[in-house]
Amino acid sequence: MTTPLLAIDGVKIALLFRDLDGPDVKISLRSKGDINVHALAMKFGGGGHFNASGIVMAGDLDQVMEQVIGEAVRLV
Repeated sequence: MTTPLLAIDGVKIALLFRDLDGPDVKISLRSKGDINVHALAMKFGGGGHFNASGIVMAGDLDQVMEQVIGEAVRLV
């Protein structure tokens, strides 16, 4: 059985990055409380809801992670 990341004490935001074996990376964003991952997703052309959103970005996985995580740390 897996533990949902947001169920871990102190975790307010969870980001899952998946390399799509091509030019794109898919990012799933989840949060709890007053952290608006929809606003974060919109900065990168994504969308969704306040606590659950997603992004598909072209680029190298490491580069995409650096960009998105850099913006995400500003939310918490």
